[in-house]
Amino acid sequence: MTYDRGIEVRPGFGQPPTLIYTLNGNYTRFISDIYSAAGGTSPRVMTIYGDGRLLYTSPPMVQGTLTQSIDLDVNGVSELRIAIGGGSGFITFADARLIR
Repeated sequence: MTYDRGIEVRPGFGQPPTLIYTLNGNYTRFISDIYSAAGGTSPRVMTIYGDGRLLYTSPPMVQGTLTQSIDLDVNGVSELRIAIGGGSGFITFADARLIR
């Protein structure tokens, strides 16, 4: 499967990578496919938080793990935080979108 748009979340200098998005309660859903496309042989796990509340935890992912589809309720969320922990390699968001 190929995607036109993606965001790679990569490990950085010993710190778990984290992306933070300010939503200001303006969206209702966050939809994306996620996969581990390259690098690393030990699993990484992605967690997504809305205003500090856990919304999603991925299965452990390495290159070749099946693509996971996520569809999260972010209604009223001010801050969306995405963190990648453990293992090596990176996780890619494909065709990620926020729905109003």
